[in-house]
Amino acid sequence: MTGKLITGRISAKLATAAFFATTAGCGMMGADAGTYDGETDSDVALDASTDMAPLDEEPEPSVGPEDWELDCVICSTPAECDDGLTCSGPAECAYSQFNLASCCRPQPVECPSADPCVTGRCTEEAGGCVYSPRDDDGDGHAPEECGHDDCDDTLYAVHPGAEEICDALDNDCDGVADEGAWKASPTTLVLSDTSEVPSSPSIASSAAAWGVSWISDTGATRQLNAGIVSPADPTPATSTAPLFLDAGEPDEAIVVSTSDGFAIIAAVSSASATTIVARAMGTDGAISGVEHVLVAMSAPALDLAAATMPGGNRMGLAFRSDPDGDYEIYFIGVDWPSPVAAAESDLSRITTSPGFSGRPAIVGTSTGFALAWEDAQDGDTEIYFQRLDPAGEEAGPTRRITAAPGDSQHVTMAASSDGYGLAWMDSRSGGYDLLFTCLDPTGVRICPETGVGDGPDVSWYPVLAASGIEGQLVLAFAGRSAGLFWMYLTAVSTGATTTPTGIDAGTASSDAGETILAPGLAEAGGRLGLLWIEDTAPTGTVLGLLQLTCEEDPE
Repeated sequence: MTGKLITGRISAKLATAAFFATTAGCGMMGADAGTYDGETDSDVALDASTDMAPLDEEPEPSVGPEDWELDCVICSTPAECDDGLTCSGPAECAYSQFNLASCCRPQPVECPSADPCVTGRCTEEAGGCVYSPRDDDGDGHAPEECGHDDCDDTLYAVHPGAEEICDALDNDCDGVADEGAWKASPTTLVLSDTSEVPSSPSIASSAAAWGVSWISDTGATRQLNAGIVSPADPTPATSTAPLFLDAGEPDEAIVVSTSDGFAIIAAVSSASATTIVARAMGTDGAISGVEHVLVAMSAPALDLAAATMPGGNRMGLAFRSDPDGDYEIYFIGVDWPSPVAAAESDLSRITTSPGFSGRPAIVGTSTGFALAWEDAQDGDTEIYFQRLDPAGEEAGPTRRITAAPGDSQHVTMAASSDGYGLAWMDSRSGGYDLLFTCLDPTGVRICPETGVGDGPDVSWYPVLAASGIEGQLVLAFAGRSAGLFWMYLTAVSTGATTTPTGIDAGTASSDAGETILAPGLAEAGGRLGLLWIEDTAPTGTVLGLLQLTCEEDPE
């Protein structure tokens, strides 16, 4: 309602400014203020049967008293402030300390309504107040709670007839969010050779391409494969090749985005140690520079996770290791692309409590890094969160995110406009379901835990990624439904005051397979790349990538 009253004030102020651009006087008074077809405001019946004006366009920005003083119109009496406009209302001629003079101060006509579903505004065309159905977002549709058809009167992009886009909202108010909006390419790209068994797949994004990596096992050797996939319509272009490491055969590998391309990070084990190494890869897929040793460990290094701070070259690497006899989370910060090898004693140990700690997820922030992981320190496995500065020192308290009976595992995390989105596998209901929640920038939970709705019988291996659309994350995961395995994709919106939407798990994004493992997800060039391992007879085990594009709702 306030927005409608502001419209009248702005019109009066603009009219006054134009009037005084050509005259020496100033006018803000008018006769018969607050009338509608000859009746006073109190005489107008405000019900659904009242004849009303068409709904307004989007409201103009607010103008307050400070603007009236900046545009001071000098006066000595109220009569000098009369501009002859009805909606200007009677104006006073008052002294302004800011202008050190007497200025015309408008008293615009307001049009209050006793009906919360009706708003009023004064117009010169009507010669007074005009009343219309409430339309808080200015999209031409009044809200459902007032007997009309707008299912969300706070958002201009939501109303019947609106285009359904990939924003995790029910844009057209038909009861379904994002239906048909993410379109899968007709063909799944097979990146691996069927004579080899792929493992440890990873995908990251630059502005225009995906960086991919995976390990292939021929039975005789294990080699690291890396390269890029460039989005295209309808089929992406690929450029990948084997990458042989000086340190030896890789056990695990990941790809992470950097300011000038990608970094390929691998853990290589020997009889007594594990060395974590990295190579630089350009946006064209070319491997350049030397093989950097990031750190040498006296124990295995598992569950590699890495991220780069936005706009810089500070990279954070987290992993699980047990040099002290139990598995804990360790962190190292490096300056890419010229890191200095660190000793094991230089690492930041993030967890120190008894019980298993593992499978970290990491996000780069403007002030450092955000880290989430699963931890069994309280008897059952729960999800924890910690902020770190660029050096890996704690930048806030450790927060326990989950507290329900049963295990919470395989956490995934992505940055959102409000902070972070987290998703994980959860066994509190007896089977494996997926839950999602959102945190503010300090790690405080700001929205409820939301579970997967009508989706697969069993869900696991979730992965979250930014979708390229403001306020939206995309969740991909593997699931089994009616005895078949599928990849699922659904959009999630985050916010401090709204329940996350779009968690319906209703979109199957690949053909059914015998086994689906290790999904990865990243956005590049306005498209999503969905990566996974699929074991399908008689083809064998392959690494597939599916491109998805945000398109209009089908007719």
